[in-house]
Amino acid sequence: MSPRYNPLLEVRKGDFEVRDVQNIADILVDPEGSAERRDHWDKTGYALLVAVILHVLYAEEDKSLAGCARLLAHPERTLFQTIERMRTTHHLVGPDGSRRRACNADRGLRECVGSRGGHAACVR
Repeated sequence: MSPRYNPLLEVRKGDFEVRDVQNIADILVDPEGSAERRDHWDKTGYALLVAVILHVLYAEEDKSLAGCARLLAHPERTLFQTIERMRTTHHLVGPDGSRRRACNADRGLRECVGSRGGHAACVR
């Protein structure tokens, strides 16, 4: 067995989780670090990836980037069905009793769904 690294296991739960996930998504979407040159699809893909990673961390069994890919490429669901499933999942209840949804990234999901003309680019 070869060594493996799962960046999702490095996400700190609590106050830093969203920022940690954003950092992972930044590296995946923009490995050169040229955020100022991102176009609409880069930004939309980034928002969707943040939402997917947060959802996978809180609602899926396989908490890895491969788990994210499997969620997005599920053979029995369309991308829109997957997004709706993510959007309506009750992810966690915080210590204060508030319902936390992996969709602080919900805005990103709405943007992706709103881009129906090119929705496949949301996951590139």
